Amino acid sequence: MYNGDFFQSSLRGQQRVEAKSQVLPGISSFFFHLRPRHYPAGSIQFSNTLYLGFFTALFLAVEVVTGILLMVYYTPTPASAYQSVQALALVPFGQLLRDLHRLGGDLLVLSAFLHMVRVAISGSYKGPRRFTWLTGSVLFFLVLALAFSGYLLPWDQLSYWAVTVGTGLFGALPGIGSWLLEILRGGPEIGAGGLLRFYVLHVVLLPVAVLPLLAVHYYRVARLHGISPPICTAARRNSDNLRTVSLWPTVAVRELQLTLLTLFLLIAIVAFAYDAPLGEPANPLRTPSHIEAPWFFLWAQGLLGICPATLPALVLIITPGLLLLLLPWYDRRQRRPFGQRPWFALALLVSLCLLLVLTFLGARIQQPISHSPETLLDALVPVDGHGPLHTLAYDELTLGVHTVGSVRTDTKISSGLEQLLTFIDSRLRGAAESQRFSESSSVLIIETIQPEVKRITLRQSVRLKDSTAARTFERTVYRHGFGETSLLSGAKK
Repeated sequence: MYNGDFFQSSLRGQQRVEAKSQVLPGISSFFFHLRPRHYPAGSIQFSNTLYLGFFTALFLAVEVVTGILLMVYYTPTPASAYQSVQALALVPFGQLLRDLHRLGGDLLVLSAFLHMVRVAISGSYKGPRRFTWLTGSVLFFLVLALAFSGYLLPWDQLSYWAVTVGTGLFGALPGIGSWLLEILRGGPEIGAGGLLRFYVLHVVLLPVAVLPLLAVHYYRVARLHGISPPICTAARRNSDNLRTVSLWPTVAVRELQLTLLTLFLLIAIVAFAYDAPLGEPANPLRTPSHIEAPWFFLWAQGLLGICPATLPALVLIITPGLLLLLLPWYDRRQRRPFGQRPWFALALLVSLCLLLVLTFLGARIQQPISHSPETLLDALVPVDGHGPLHTLAYDELTLGVHTVGSVRTDTKISSGLEQLLTFIDSRLRGAAESQRFSESSSVLIIETIQPEVKRITLRQSVRLKDSTAARTFERTVYRHGFGETSLLSGAKK
């Protein structure tokens, strides 16, 4: 009787399970497929993974949520982009969202990089995990592209000129350089078309590429081969593999605790100790003397400071990425302990040290901007009437035709005008070298056109190496002796 009751109760329980599975077969199968029910204890311990993959996914989720909310208030046009970012300070929690998005993006890049380094050190890219490493590497490059494309969207001076120089590197590629520049910038310079392209890249094209690839990467880690086990002795490895930890509640509760703690820390940091930077509005006609790349590309800026030739520098920038992608195919030994891979350990150590040195140099050596004659003269004689030609007092503007860069022995000019000519010469000389002019000469003409009014003309003549005809560019400013008001006009021949 007892056995019969037990059999009947077991049968009824099995029928209830089958009935539930028939009601929601797709949903139960889907959620059971997302995560394994049990994990080897050694694979998910903090000392093995440092939870870097988890944090990378969490910061990506923060970026998606805050980015969608920021899209409601952002206008991707040069006339409105900067003002829409400024207006977030007037929106409830608007500035908090922007700070979270900016800080979360920086932490996403950092955690993704450290995750790659951790996988490389542990040798977890070997064997059946080759394709997983490949997808992870591509994801890391896409994260960098997301960060770089979003860098332009605030449309301030720093971001505008940093992206101008960054995209200018692609112009050095033989054959396709001008085509790539046209696609990225929407024209010779970044304008409305370029801003819209970067906005579409940041919010549509790159996320569409990231999410499916992330799904493939996650599926291979979660379902195909699992998290790489720690490097330890055989006895401990067998013990850790035999001991398992259940997804619910152990792993799920731990991840929920980490998520809440991380979000709390992020909100506390942006509320009390962090403000997303925002400089002056972007002005294509006012060229700064130098720019600073985003922190995750400072190593490239340091490399450009050492190797100013654009094409070799671009090759040196791209080569590490290709080597990173192909790492599992030229390191085929199955040894995982770091001490048993001396050549790889040495190469990784040298690479990381070189990366730190180049980043340090990039932070100290600020990259000069490659000027065209038009943009350079617009910077020296800006349309808003506040440029180097307005720094001198009216009486220091010595009349005459002054050749920029020449040694003056017979003409007495004021010390202020001498310093101004030296400054203009340094700017024009740097522009001529970056543009590879075969000839470049400039003069500053100061003349009186009526009492208490002087006309100052800065004229530059250049000849490109692939051209025989010279071109002349000039800008003119008027200075009044009875006040500081100036009228500005310009002509280009």
